[in-house]
Amino acid sequence: MGIQPLTVTDEKLKEKLILLRKMFDGSTILAIGKELGDDYCTRFDDRGYDANYSYYSEEEAIDHVARLVTDERLLNYARTHKSALRSYWRFDGNYYTYDPDKKELTLDSNWPSIKKSLETVRERHGRATFGVLQAYLEQRRDWSAWSDCDYSQLAYRAEELGGEGWRKALIALEVAGVIMKRGSGKRPGERSVGLELVPLIQSTLEEWKQEYPDIMKAREIAPVDVVRGHRRASLLLDTVNIDWDPELAEKVVRILNLTQDDLVMLDSVMQTMTKLVESRLRTAVERFIQGQVIATESYGIRLLEFARKVGFIRSTDSQPEPVYFLFRWFFLEPRNISHHLFMEYRFTFVVTNLVITNILLKEINDREKGPRPITIPVKLGKSEYVVGEPIELQCEIRRADGSPLVDGVVTAVVQLPPGIRREHPLTTATQGIWSGSIPTVDAQPGMVSITVTAADLSSRYVGGSASVVSLVARQGIA
Repeated sequence: MGIQPLTVTDEKLKEKLILLRKMFDGSTILAIGKELGDDYCTRFDDRGYDANYSYYSEEEAIDHVARLVTDERLLNYARTHKSALRSYWRFDGNYYTYDPDKKELTLDSNWPSIKKSLETVRERHGRATFGVLQAYLEQRRDWSAWSDCDYSQLAYRAEELGGEGWRKALIALEVAGVIMKRGSGKRPGERSVGLELVPLIQSTLEEWKQEYPDIMKAREIAPVDVVRGHRRASLLLDTVNIDWDPELAEKVVRILNLTQDDLVMLDSVMQTMTKLVESRLRTAVERFIQGQVIATESYGIRLLEFARKVGFIRSTDSQPEPVYFLFRWFFLEPRNISHHLFMEYRFTFVVTNLVITNILLKEINDREKGPRPITIPVKLGKSEYVVGEPIELQCEIRRADGSPLVDGVVTAVVQLPPGIRREHPLTTATQGIWSGSIPTVDAQPGMVSITVTAADLSSRYVGGSASVVSLVARQGIA
C-alpha cells in the first residue's frame, strides 16, 4: 500500500537520517520500509536481494524510510520493537532524543542543556573553548552516524586558534559530554562529536565570533579534496572517457544526490560499487551452474574461489587466469575497506576504484555472453602404442548442469612426432560418450599429445582436456 511522504524541514529530515542509522541496522531499516509499503524496499526479500539477485542499497533504503515514516509511527516502532534497537549510540538532536541505555526514543531536545554546558565551559576557559570547537569543525570527518577528528590535527589547530589553554578546554568539553574520546594509551586517538550536534555547535560559534574578532585570522586550513553531493556527480562519471556500466552509473549518481553530508556519501559509494561486483558475480555464477550458490560460498573470496572451482574463472595447469588476481585484490582491498576501515576518500581514490569496478563488471558481463567451459576427461586404451597402431580414445562429456553432450562437435587435436599435427572428429554412440581412433602410420617413436575440444551446436559450452601417450617402434625396426 502507498504511504504519503511526511513534509518536514530539510534540517529535520537530515536529523532523522542520522537517527535511523544510529537506532537500526540495515536489515531492520529494510523491514521497516517494506512495512511502510515503500516501492524500493518491497523489491527485496528478507536477505536484501531482488528477483535479479541485485543487493539493496542501505543508504537508499534509509533515505526512503526517513521520508515516509511519521514521528508517531517511528515512536510506536521504537516502543514495540526494542530488541531491534541498537544500544551503543546516543542521539541528541534538535527534534529527537534517543537513550541507548533505556532504548528509548522521545520527540524532545537536549539542545538547551547542551548549549548551557557550552556556555559554562566558555565562561571558564574563554577563547580556548572557541578554538577547540572551531578546530574540530574544520578538521572533522563525517561518517554515516558520527563524526571524528584526528587528535594530532585537532591539537595543532586548537592551539593555533585558542592558545595555550586549549588542552584544559578540551578536557572540559569531554567532561560535559560534548566531545567524546575514542582512543587511549600512548596515542591519544581520535575525538568524536555526534553528527546531530554539529549544527548546534556551528550556530553557537557564530554567536561567539563577534567576541573574538581576531581569532579567525589564523592560518586557513585547505579543504580535503573529496566528492561532495550532486555537484561532483557528473564530474565523477565524466572524469574518465569509458563506457560505464548502466547499473553502476545509476547507483552512484543516485547516492551522490541523496540527503547526506560530507564523507557519508563517499563510504556509501564505496560500499555500493564494491557490493555490486560481488552481487553481479554471484548472479553470473548461479546462472552459469544453473543453480544457487550456498550461503557459505556466496560472498567475497569464498565466492571467487567457488567461481574458479566451477570453471566460471578458468585455470591452466592449476594456475588461474590473470583476471582472478584482480578480483582477489578487489575483494581483499576496496571491498573490505568499505566495510571496516572508514577512510578519508580523496577524489582520485574514489575514481580509481570506480574505474576498476567498471572493468570487473564488464568482465563478468562478457563472460556471461561467452561459451561456458566444461571438463572433458580423456581415457586412452593404454599408455603405450606401437607405430602404425591406431590410438583408441574415449571421453564422457557432460555440461555444467550434468546433462550429457549429445549434439555437438568434438575433435581430437593430435601432435605426432616429428611435429605432425592432425585433427580427428570423434563420434558418439551412447549419450555423452564420444570415441575415435587416431592413425599413427607415418609417425615416428616419441610422445604423442592429444587434446580433445568440444562445443555444442549453440556454442554455449566449450571445453578441453589433454593427455599424453608414448609411441614406440615396432620390434625389429630401428
